[in-house]
Amino acid sequence: MYRPKLDEQKMDEPYSVIIAERGEYGRRLVRYLERTLPSYVRICHFTTAEAFLNSRGKAEYYLIEEELYHELEGRWELSPGEKGQVLILSDRDGPGRFCIYDTPSGIREWMEAGIRDSCRVLSAGDCRITAVYSPLYEEDLQKIAMSFMEEGDLFLGFEDLGPVISRRANVSDLCYFIRLHSEEILDTMEELCDRSTGIFLLESPDMFFYLRELSIEDYKWFFDRIRRSGRYRNIMLAIGNGFISRPEILPLLDRMIMVDSSENSRRHALCTRLDWILRSDAIAYRGEIVRVYKEEVM
Repeated sequence: MYRPKLDEQKMDEPYSVIIAERGEYGRRLVRYLERTLPSYVRICHFTTAEAFLNSRGKAEYYLIEEELYHELEGRWELSPGEKGQVLILSDRDGPGRFCIYDTPSGIREWMEAGIRDSCRVLSAGDCRITAVYSPLYEEDLQKIAMSFMEEGDLFLGFEDLGPVISRRANVSDLCYFIRLHSEEILDTMEELCDRSTGIFLLESPDMFFYLRELSIEDYKWFFDRIRRSGRYRNIMLAIGNGFISRPEILPLLDRMIMVDSSENSRRHALCTRLDWILRSDAIAYRGEIVRVYKEEVM
């Protein structure tokens, strides 16, 4: 029987993984799982017992450092009927344990077996629109966004400032046809795109004002057309604060990837603020929220 790969599947409800580990191992494990598990799997990382307890989060998988696990004894346990599974991160093997000196692929394979049972196969017309956001100008944002893409995906640059000098067409040319609600919009877009990398790529305009000319109705119409076309599984948008400043557009997205930094306190603070807004009731955003760290991706 054909069993679809995980990247060909989609969760009916998002999966969650909670990692409680206070050292460098936990940080590296988070990065590894974010790169290797399907993007719809949400990963949370806590470095203290108090942060873990205060989160009140529920997950399908809990990966807990052995010392932290002992600190949690008598203070936390799975609720009756909760389907979560606990794996203790230890320096030795044993029942319910994972040795931190073993390859982490064992954890990934253990999770994937359970995730498959809760997935459904994507239909031909399904696709996902993802925004990769940097709160500060990031000259490598396009490269970072493309690191999440595969051959045949569509990349559109919606950054505040695109290449200053470029002879290629860019999203400003596409905006004209979006405003017209042109019936040939998809064919026109692909004619404008650069395909030398194996994906359909259209760079950001030289100024964000071209994107400002599009109304929310224009965005809805355009996103609906490319979703229903069945041409793409993944559509990646590189965005900056100009796009974020129009919060009514954000609910149209399926996923938000924020490019954070452990070395830039301003970038980290801005990502934290946006994360809070997206999770609040301030806007009707129901998509996934993922943080990646520029130092790791690059």
